[in-house]
Amino acid sequence: MDFQRGVVERLPGLDALVSRVQRAIADVRGHGGIIVYVRVAFTEADWAAIPPANAIFARFAENRMMHHEDPSTAIDDRLAHSLHVDVGAAMANILLAAEALRLSTPRQDRHPAEADDGQDVAAGYGSAPG
Repeated sequence: MDFQRGVVERLPGLDALVSRVQRAIADVRGHGGIIVYVRVAFTEADWAAIPPANAIFARFAENRMMHHEDPSTAIDDRLAHSLHVDVGAAMANILLAAEALRLSTPRQDRHPAEADDGQDVAAGYGSAPG
């Protein structure tokens, strides 16, 4: 679930949703579980590190969306009681590493002599180089 303010505030039935999530969090913690929120927000350096071919995050960089100081990127106050981890350049680096691994690992479902058609880029996280 995405519980950053800018997303949660647009949802219908917000109070009921937050109440259910608060109960779920209490249940998890009551059984010894840990709740961790991941906050997606970007600095100038983060935006610069996002490859233009990245199908998901390039638009955020081009439009300077989700700046790390924008209050809409914070976790909803009613739910924020755990560790917050900012994701920005780290996500771009993960995606670059995944793309490098994809390019260096032959697909098992085709003959190695076949050309890379770029169709195996995982879940639309980027475009094949080309």
